[in-house]
Amino acid sequence: MSIKLKIISLLVNIVLFVSLISPLAAIASPTSLILITELQTGQGSREFIEIENHSDSTLDLSQWQLQYHGATSMTWSTKTLTFTDPLVKLLEPGDRALFTASGYAPPSSNIMANFSSGFADTGGAVRFLPLDLDQSLGDILTWGTTDAPTCSIAPKHADLQSLKRFPSGDGVIVDTGSSGMDFYVSNSPSPDLIDTQDPFSIDEVVNYCGKPEDIIDDPEAPGVIEDPGNPPAPIYSKIEITELFTDPVSPQTDENDEYIELFNPNSEAINISGYTLESGINSTYSYSFGDVVIPAGEYFAISRKYSKLTLSNTSSRARLLDPNGEIISETDPYDKSYQGQSWHLYDGVWQWTTTPTPSASNFQLSLGGATTTATKVTAKPAAKKATAPKKAASKKAAAKKVSTASKTAQKDSAPTAFTYTDDQGNTKLQPYILWGAGLLLLGYGLWEYRWDLMNIVSRKK
Repeated sequence: MSIKLKIISLLVNIVLFVSLISPLAAIASPTSLILITELQTGQGSREFIEIENHSDSTLDLSQWQLQYHGATSMTWSTKTLTFTDPLVKLLEPGDRALFTASGYAPPSSNIMANFSSGFADTGGAVRFLPLDLDQSLGDILTWGTTDAPTCSIAPKHADLQSLKRFPSGDGVIVDTGSSGMDFYVSNSPSPDLIDTQDPFSIDEVVNYCGKPEDIIDDPEAPGVIEDPGNPPAPIYSKIEITELFTDPVSPQTDENDEYIELFNPNSEAINISGYTLESGINSTYSYSFGDVVIPAGEYFAISRKYSKLTLSNTSSRARLLDPNGEIISETDPYDKSYQGQSWHLYDGVWQWTTTPTPSASNFQLSLGGATTTATKVTAKPAAKKATAPKKAASKKAAAKKVSTASKTAQKDSAPTAFTYTDDQGNTKLQPYILWGAGLLLLGYGLWEYRWDLMNIVSRKK
């Protein structure tokens, strides 16, 4: 065989190796999320909007846009953002960015960009979305004349006031998807500052949807209720967290297939409206359920696509709070996750399993045996609702029950240490088999033509 033919053969081997491993690199990145945290409008040039990077990724704000429409119009207009430093457009996870009307510079603030003023304090809406206008990734705030029972619109505000998103402690902010429930009118605008105190404790709240009418306006006793004989807080039914699926196997993605599973141990169906699910070692992420019913003795898994709850691959945990804010279920924290395995509660112990079971009873297989591929999580309509659902912002979808059909199909196909079954029922080789074959093929080519390659190198010298 001539040297040219040998070189061509070696190149073919390299191409085959690359083609074998290239599908393994197609792993989807987690969904990013930005939330609006404060807004001041209708005050001439003294307007600002504050946002927070609520995701675990660094975001390029030049790829996002600010839009507005008034109370009498549904046509969105884009506010051009002029960055104060053209080289500073990135927002780190957990950080906030301040945009102000051109010419307005609040004291002790770090302004990232300016926009043209023109927000009305009587009513309107602003939204901050990526350039492709994917509303599931951004946030919208609507204000004006609000209807307290529905709480879908935040109250209007006046000069020297702003709309602030409620803090819930430990750096976490409230996000129910409803402007009326998430924002309140504040007498103390604080652009570029993170509000962590309970606003009632400092008598800052002027108005919000559902504010108790009998709060005493005594400055020495803010937040005290006049009638101490109010009935005690209602008692809510116990719901348990039973499983976390943290690191799906490709072609599955974190967005569609990562999930948290709940279990109703009660003898009757439970409506979990108002229950709050939190994730992260410090409960960084939170999601409040709408009108969802879990039947007696049944499981309910909600995917990251709907809850926006992040489960880190390094360390995390989850906990469930009832509408009183009491923690009723909490997982043990994990220090490291394993791809395709879930962190589940089995025989009273939190442990890893090679067999995730979304919306189904947990069972444990030995981690030393054959590994099964994780079940794909697909959305189905939530359980039948007892009451009409509450209104919510368009970026929040109702929680969906997870399908177990694909899981059953995968168990029937009996995956082995060398093969797995994809979501369409096709049997495929495990990724490490492809890696091994590619490495062997490349190694053989280098060994077979080692002298020819050495001759080529020596000739060039």
